[in-house]
Amino acid sequence: MQTLLNITIKEEGTLVVSSDCLKVEVEQNLPTILGWRHNTFSVRDYQSEHPILLQNLIDWRREKARAQNISAFVILTNRTLCALADKAPASDEELLGLAGFGPKKLADYGSELLDLVARSIEAEESL
Repeated sequence: MQTLLNITIKEEGTLVVSSDCLKVEVEQNLPTILGWRHNTFSVRDYQSEHPILLQNLIDWRREKARAQNISAFVILTNRTLCALADKAPASDEELLGLAGFGPKKLADYGSELLDLVARSIEAEESL
């Protein structure tokens, strides 16, 4: 039997994919490459102007995902979560202006998120 593709994980976390005519090494965080961190997202991954809001959004999304027994990214993607934290929307129209936030998300989560954003911004301003 001929081996068509070799996949090796080096001790330092580099992923090596090779064959007779190809060799690729990826020197990034291996768990991220392999999707092991698929449902996790921490404030360390993104620097927001509103860190309290971002952490509250992360916690909210995690609770929603657990309650609905679905992956967190189905609730809101990391990109949308970061946009929410950066823009701190105060209206339905502002929510709809965010990438990844459409009418369905607005109907499902809009009022909760606007309330969460308002409370979080108020908490940040009181510090």
